[in-house]
Amino acid sequence: MFLMFTLKRPDVLSTGDLGIQRGMAIWTGKNTASAKGKTGKFKYMSEEEMLKEGERWRPYRSLGAWCMWRVQGPDSTPAT
Repeated sequence: MFLMFTLKRPDVLSTGDLGIQRGMAIWTGKNTASAKGKTGKFKYMSEEEMLKEGERWRPYRSLGAWCMWRVQGPDSTPAT
């Protein structure tokens, strides 16, 4: 996030960020319920999968990463 917002870099994709991983997994239709790996740590997508998906957003991967944060964010629809 520092590279994206403070230094204003337009082409940054953090593959280790769990928020971006989760958003990208939801975006691509992966099941996020079973995200714990063999080591017990959460891993929603592999680095290779994220880089492959992120290539479509080049040279504006920072914007794509921000959108992935918003995809996995809280539901903002009004309650009825």
